[in-house]
Amino acid sequence: LSKASYQRAQWMLRPLSSCVESMELLTSTCPHCNWKQVWRYRSSMKRCAKCRESLLDVAAGRLAPHLVKCAKQAAMLVDPRSEVRRRVLDSLPDPFRSWSAGEVFAAVVELGVVTEASTSRGNGGLIKKVGSGDFSDFTCEHRVGGFEFVSAWPRSLREYIPKTLTRKNTCDLRKMVGNLSKYFYAGDAPTKLGDLICRDVPPLLRESDIPLNGSRGYPPSWVTKVGLVSQNEAVAEFKIDKRTIRKLGAIGRCIRSDRCWDGTPLYDGQQLRASIAAWRSAVKRF
Repeated sequence: LSKASYQRAQWMLRPLSSCVESMELLTSTCPHCNWKQVWRYRSSMKRCAKCRESLLDVAAGRLAPHLVKCAKQAAMLVDPRSEVRRRVLDSLPDPFRSWSAGEVFAAVVELGVVTEASTSRGNGGLIKKVGSGDFSDFTCEHRVGGFEFVSAWPRSLREYIPKTLTRKNTCDLRKMVGNLSKYFYAGDAPTKLGDLICRDVPPLLRESDIPLNGSRGYPPSWVTKVGLVSQNEAVAEFKIDKRTIRKLGAIGRCIRSDRCWDGTPLYDGQQLRASIAAWRSAVKRF
């Protein structure tokens, strides 16, 4: 306010708790009378609307030095200037550099909340609060953590998975990956971050020899994305009854040891398609 007494558009974004220009912590209450300021319809931004004391001579808190760089880069994703947003996107790894700045900023916020809540005891309520639009407990540390997670993708996900495994004695993916499980339910509208996590998490778990069960509720089904096909999906795709699918799967040795959520087999999609093609070709000859 001391540079120019008007409210910046970025200050209206609830996930931003610091000024992009000065890196000072934002506040909405008067330091003299603790009155919450209403910035609309104000004749002056320099004085408190109630006690009329100056708002310019207050020592504002600042971000810790080690947080400044990442916090500023994350905030630049919502900068009004397109060239500034593009510069930050170009510094990020794939696939984030091909997303819009708004989509990346949303991913930074979500990952900052999810990863912090997974590693901090008693912080699980933060996810619900932010999901309901309450960012009162969302700090610059969360924003920085989310941006660092995005910047180091996919290494950050690979390092994070072992920390978030909650139950290793289950094959249900949604009960295994802690706060990331929210992305494997079909109830929420699909997002780019959700699709990315559904694509990248199961292969990482398979690399660790952790058996998984699929679910028809995954949006989209992760079993398809890692080259597997469930028995029900095979019936729908090939228009063949389940008994024939099982026989051809056994002949082609394409049945996997792990199973779908309802106990039905999972098949190697490529091998099953080859086995069915060979069977149909043999049937035609007779």
